[in-house]
Amino acid sequence: MKNTLKFYLFLCICILIGCNSDDDNSQTNNPVSEFKIDGGTPYATANGYYTQVELEGEKDNFVLYFIDGELVPITNPENGIPCPWVENMTQGIKIRLRSILDDEIAAGTYTYSTQQNEAGINPYSQAFYGFELDSQCYSQTEEDLNITGGEMTIAKTNEEYSITYNLTTENGQVINGAYYGELKKHLASEW
Repeated sequence: MKNTLKFYLFLCICILIGCNSDDDNSQTNNPVSEFKIDGGTPYATANGYYTQVELEGEKDNFVLYFIDGELVPITNPENGIPCPWVENMTQGIKIRLRSILDDEIAAGTYTYSTQQNEAGINPYSQAFYGFELDSQCYSQTEEDLNITGGEMTIAKTNEEYSITYNLTTENGQVINGAYYGELKKHLASEW
């Protein structure tokens, strides 16, 4: 009887230890898409989009959007941008990127550059929060932070991206963040 009791006690301990180690592993397998300003409040950016800007008929910069809401799909660009053009968005990051490849968002490390023809993060990139859209589809934000420096690393496996960034603003604030997941193509011109 004592041996049976010891066996069941040993079995319970093994099960509890096994469950505990499974819980620890789940946190490392689910990276969080978010950014922080000066290490403060985390701003969620669960959705990723991109568009490619064309200048004079030639492909130019990509614009990457990491946001907490969703961009409304545009099925017919000739009809213009729908109102509302976003849903449930309050914060995000917009990065103008000159990729090392013209036709795709290529893996690599990109630094901020004011030279429009060099691969890197280009001017007019920004972080924002407190975004609101009124009934006429005019937007306003509580804060727009213009990015004037920093670095972004892009890794890609199939259609899944792992993007980390460490950026600085014109006011010297530091924005650290990451995006993990698919980047959905969006047809609208940038906002």
